[in-house]
Amino acid sequence: MSNFEAVMPEAHGKFLMIDESHGTREGPEALYRYVCNLTSRGEKVIVGLEIEAHQDDTLQRGFQSEDPVEVWGEGLWIFDTQLSSFGDGRGSCAMMSLLLRFRDLQRAGADLEVRAVAGDSDSVASPRIAALPDMQSRRFAYDAYNLLQVSDDYEHVIFYAGGLHARRAGAQVDEDGPLFDRSRYLRLAPVIDGGFAQNCTLGHGCGTNPIERSTLRPSKVLNEHYEVGMDADMGPYFDGYIYLGETTASPRYLFTAGLSSCR
Repeated sequence: MSNFEAVMPEAHGKFLMIDESHGTREGPEALYRYVCNLTSRGEKVIVGLEIEAHQDDTLQRGFQSEDPVEVWGEGLWIFDTQLSSFGDGRGSCAMMSLLLRFRDLQRAGADLEVRAVAGDSDSVASPRIAALPDMQSRRFAYDAYNLLQVSDDYEHVIFYAGGLHARRAGAQVDEDGPLFDRSRYLRLAPVIDGGFAQNCTLGHGCGTNPIERSTLRPSKVLNEHYEVGMDADMGPYFDGYIYLGETTASPRYLFTAGLSSCR
């Protein structure tokens, strides 16, 4: 049995939120392995990424282009070195590699769609979302709503975003909020044994920063990297876990004068 079979049946037909560890190599690798395992079984999968929804056209052009690195490196804000807000780790080499590997899966015939879903792109939903109690809850709600609008035909709907979204969204969804049915949601938290990430934090600024060992952990002893499972000990905000072990920092992606900083 693969690592992922403990979650796949539970996630079928539901909205699976995987907490991203911005700026690590292991976070995007875990997502890729899960998606690759699903598509290799013929499942229809859609993945929503924390990239601004109004940039989805640029994301799709990259998937269709013979030179996706140039399209994404020059066109996606997460890779724009002039926008300091994207030093949070979303624009890492590991994220560029993830996009390229998703493109490879598509070209190999996988039934996989990848969409940029971050931000408010629907004025009808906005008043309902605006009533949520804090900014992180509202950000999650906008992102989730955008993804749900394009996911009806898919067997697996995956939203990959920062963990603060998941924690705040957990409280809101569990209270049967205005947009979401709790029975449709599963949330996986990364379990980390310490390490490093390339990101921006209040305590350390932007750069290679330490990550503390996860205090929220499943009941079982974890030994195999990228193991996933459902576990009540991960509650109340999460339904299960994905084990990343000790993380390594993925440097910020740079695209300058047609040259990529990542190899």
